[in-house]
Amino acid sequence: MVIVIHGLEGSVESSYVPGIASLVHRRGSTVVAYEQRGCGGEMNRAKRLYHSGLTDDIAYVSQRVCARWPDRPIYVAGVSLGGNQLGKWLGTETIPDAVRAATIISPPFDLTISGPHMDHRMWIYVRHFLRTLIPKALEKSEQYPGVLDNAKIAQARTFAEFDTHATAALHGFRDALDYYQQVSCGQFLGESSIPTLVIASEDDPFNPGETIPRRVVASSDHLVGLFPPLGGHVGFVSGLMHRPQYWAEERCAQFFELCHSLD
Repeated sequence: MVIVIHGLEGSVESSYVPGIASLVHRRGSTVVAYEQRGCGGEMNRAKRLYHSGLTDDIAYVSQRVCARWPDRPIYVAGVSLGGNQLGKWLGTETIPDAVRAATIISPPFDLTISGPHMDHRMWIYVRHFLRTLIPKALEKSEQYPGVLDNAKIAQARTFAEFDTHATAALHGFRDALDYYQQVSCGQFLGESSIPTLVIASEDDPFNPGETIPRRVVASSDHLVGLFPPLGGHVGFVSGLMHRPQYWAEERCAQFFELCHSLD
């Protein structure tokens, strides 16, 4: 069984989800993919949205998969924000015995660096994400009047502003910085107790190469790091123009196949 977790404002239709699913399915795996709260076209009812540190849903889905297929080993792949959630989960919570290995692709290892970097250097992408994040936060405010400051959310032009007035306010963090400090996965990866493949490129435009936790990976018995100089953010495209190949997705499928063969 392979569980795939998508990234910020993604869905099960994000290209890397069917990409990973197709590769592992060819190797005989059954795939489960779920959508973050509010990303499936319908707003969730609880007084929360999804965020980089939310691990409840990974735990819930893995438990459901364990219950439905009790004799099947489980492998989990998380991409970008989903990778951060996965890394935090592996390092902070009790993982079911059935979960045998994980792959984390292009996560924000340190949001205190990646967040400001995005706001100052990649603001066009930030505005792109905010076009869908802000309406979701305002819709959540309609469900729970008085919890959020609608005016400040509507005026947000940076992740720091949105995460302070929406993410932090809704989920009990002091502000964006407190949220970034508490949930960044780089500080938790060394505690993973299962084989974990970590993939990140040095030229990731969202997460600067300086944030890659090379020492943590090198000193761990459970972490395997692949940090090529090129690849971008969740890109790693090779092959021909009319027949592209996605290197990170292929490494993920191969890693799970190898771990299963050694199990």
